[in-house]
Amino acid sequence: MPLTRAEILAFAERFDNEAPVRKDPLLRLYAVALEVLINIMGRRWARDHLFSAGGHAFLRNSADAEIDRLKHHDRIVSFADLLINLQDVPGFAQRIARLRTSDLESAIGELEGAKFLFLSDTPFGFVGESGAIGRDYDVDIEIGDPRPACEMKCKLEDTQLSESTIRGTLEGARRQLPDDRPGIVFVKIPEAWTRDPAVSAIMERALRRVFGSTGRISAVVFHWEEWHSSPSAGGIRLVRFRPELNQRARWPLAELVQILQRYRERPNTARWMSLQQLVAPSLAVEPLIAGAGPIEERPLVTTEDISIGDPIRHLSEYGIQRSHIERALRAPDLVEHLTVPNSPGADEKQFSLYAQHQGIGDDRFTLLVEVMRKSRKLVAVEAWRVYHSDLKVSESNSPYEMLEILADKYGIPFSLGNRRSIKFLRADVVPEAGALDLNQLIRIESADNEPFRAHLLVQRLPQRVIFVQMAFALDTSRYGADISKHR
Repeated sequence: MPLTRAEILAFAERFDNEAPVRKDPLLRLYAVALEVLINIMGRRWARDHLFSAGGHAFLRNSADAEIDRLKHHDRIVSFADLLINLQDVPGFAQRIARLRTSDLESAIGELEGAKFLFLSDTPFGFVGESGAIGRDYDVDIEIGDPRPACEMKCKLEDTQLSESTIRGTLEGARRQLPDDRPGIVFVKIPEAWTRDPAVSAIMERALRRVFGSTGRISAVVFHWEEWHSSPSAGGIRLVRFRPELNQRARWPLAELVQILQRYRERPNTARWMSLQQLVAPSLAVEPLIAGAGPIEERPLVTTEDISIGDPIRHLSEYGIQRSHIERALRAPDLVEHLTVPNSPGADEKQFSLYAQHQGIGDDRFTLLVEVMRKSRKLVAVEAWRVYHSDLKVSESNSPYEMLEILADKYGIPFSLGNRRSIKFLRADVVPEAGALDLNQLIRIESADNEPFRAHLLVQRLPQRVIFVQMAFALDTSRYGADISKHR
């Protein structure tokens, strides 16, 4: 029988009689989540997986670091959330059986892929295991004609990053998908992979090999978690995703773009019964959703779609003209989206880095253009020439990596929130620090008063913290002097 809202509230009322639980909303939430798992998964399962020393490491609370204890609490609550919200999806009973017998971390990761569909208001049902090649996938998506088939994969946290690992996962998914319908593969990857500078290049090589050899997979969606410590909030969990469309697919999948747009921009959290909102609304522990990578095919950009923002008009002194920027935006070699997390009242504007390789020999450089985008309109707000002979960069580096290398050479140390003496801050969380005014947030630590341009892309979040997509300050004199040598 499905677990109801009234039954969950009854669990909370029972724990309210215990003073330590009543006074601590996090403990109350944790206790209710455990009770949900006991009721749905069974007491024997709970004893073996949650309360014994030999339980599954993914859920076991054995860490000493505060952030790891927070991860344990979050995993228990998130698992309970998945069970109570997906319990009415057709075919879910067989998923429960799989949770009891399969690797728990992998099975939970697969349910997190289903959460994407649930929150985007996409009708779907779980498919029973058949063991038959081409018919042993996880989910039927009830949109389009023919309906897409979906396979959910999860790489365990201790899996080593390699091209062969990614290719093997996608090839295994291909064999499970039917060949007469669009196929989508959701792959949860370890957070540790995303901290490896080589991850983007490795993933792209694996995708090229797989997409080049099969039209059965219409799209792949990589998703992962990012954890950030925060003095004011304890810990922040970001949920990121990176979709990739197969241009050689037998069944192009425009519907995936719509699904992910709905998930990122308008997730149906009202439909999702959150334990935190139900029994501990004072806590701010809900995950934040952020895109990473393209969410749609690169559109054709015309001159009418491009405008130049006021901050960029100084760039002529570096030999960067409007025509150079327009050419980079119309025919980029690389594009990387810098999407900040969703939050109430979030600005609709999003940012991207466009990169185009130009020049030859020692004058070979990459023109990086930061763009504020809204629908089809692109507003260039900053641009840099990154010369390959001056910096240790190559065309295999991502735009974000090139910008970080640029800041490492020409950056002036600064402080931001509780981060001290840094030259480049990327995808981090800092305590709230007054109004979102650049001069109040960033403090330049150079004693020489060099002329500089500070750059800050931030968003205020409801946990009284600020998410920093990137922050740096460039010594414009040194940068300009080196640029002039190539002109």
